[in-house]
Amino acid sequence: QGFNSGESVLSWASYLAAIPALLSIIALVASYLGISVEYSGEYYFELLFWGGGHTLQFTHTLLLLVAWLWLASACGARFSYKPGLL
Repeated sequence: QGFNSGESVLSWASYLAAIPALLSIIALVASYLGISVEYSGEYYFELLFWGGGHTLQFTHTLLLLVAWLWLASACGARFSYKPGLL
């Protein structure tokens, strides 16, 4: 079952971006529940957002690539690769 068009690739990649976004939320909640009350200030926020923030970077990178492909196809660019490879 391959991809027939570039639109299906873009749609699939957009749905795929939901996976690291969900993992980012899970990491944020796990960090919040695991932080001791003795931490405060900058170190508290570093512990809270470090894992979720880095995971969220994967989501943004994937969505950035999807946006580039979408803009390129909207401008009429033709890819020499099959849509399934993209």
